[in-house]
Amino acid sequence: MSLPIFIVRAGRPPGEEELLTETGREAAMAPRYAGPQSRLDRTLNAVTLDDLWRSIPLLGRIPFVAFGSLTYNQRAVAEYAQVEQRRRFGELLEIERFAQQAEKAKLAAQSGK
Repeated sequence: MSLPIFIVRAGRPPGEEELLTETGREAAMAPRYAGPQSRLDRTLNAVTLDDLWRSIPLLGRIPFVAFGSLTYNQRAVAEYAQVEQRRRFGELLEIERFAQQAEKAKLAAQSGK
């Protein structure tokens, strides 16, 4: 006995990363990818040069680019993006491997006829 065949045309529901704002995404990814808030390096690096520059009333309006001054939350989002990119690349490799196997099986079936 098998289930009837049907086609699902609805899109997949949006993931967490698609629903959250940039600040919400940073806050959600920080515990997963940057570790707990109590870690010493996370505590010591909580404030960056960019944050300090923006806190000065008049100077904060002038853009300040400090190299490597990502907050821990921003680093966590960057780490998440790398993990997702590797996962998607792995999926593409798996699809390619499956397509190559299907092509080999097709050629073998044609040559056997």
